[in-house]
Amino acid sequence: MMKKMISLSVILAMPVWILWGCSSSSHLHNSHPQMEKQEEKREEISIVFNEKEVKLPIRQIPPINQFLEQLDPTQREQEMSRIRITTFSSKTGDLYADVGYNCGEKLCDHVMVQVKDGTVKSFPLRPASMYAGALLSPSEELLAIQLGRDEGTDLVRSGVVVIETDRFKEAHVQNNNEMSNEFFSEEFTWPIYDMKWIDNQTIEITIPDTRDHSFTTLAKWKQQDKPTKTVKITFDL
Repeated sequence: MMKKMISLSVILAMPVWILWGCSSSSHLHNSHPQMEKQEEKREEISIVFNEKEVKLPIRQIPPINQFLEQLDPTQREQEMSRIRITTFSSKTGDLYADVGYNCGEKLCDHVMVQVKDGTVKSFPLRPASMYAGALLSPSEELLAIQLGRDEGTDLVRSGVVVIETDRFKEAHVQNNNEMSNEFFSEEFTWPIYDMKWIDNQTIEITIPDTRDHSFTTLAKWKQQDKPTKTVKITFDL
């Protein structure tokens, strides 16, 4: 039996309305070295989660700020209006948001944002992709994010990024091999049908049980019984 597409019920996630405008003061401490003067006006996005609004100046999210700096004022305004945000929180109350920018009809560039104890951190994810969900490890020390790219109408290939939530850097794979490299490379290869943490540092990923991930092989697999296999990947803590 084919397993269902990834279900991330451990985390409450929802799309949110995006508000933007100008502000004369910073609402949160910036963990990045480049900060604006307090009196300067700046663009900001407002993330609403459970009726709580958090305002983030664009300057505090370097990947988005660098992208917008290349644009003229009219283009910048258009891109700000196209930003897409999905939020979720940890059990300890830390706020996370996937922020999609430079969006086309389906695909966006993505950055994961963390708001913790009034400090904002961000980490750029894979470009030109669709956000599929995120899953915190039981100890909340690691965060796995699944992204996707469609190939035709029936195939979505996936990529995974795992971040250390403390340093907000990409986590190091302990049992690095060819298979794990395929999951975490910028080239999306396998369709992922389930993903879950089995302990604080090991994730289990379910993919098609095929000899390779070519389009022809996966198309034939979908026409058959769709057998799956699981791959376990452990990260350093």
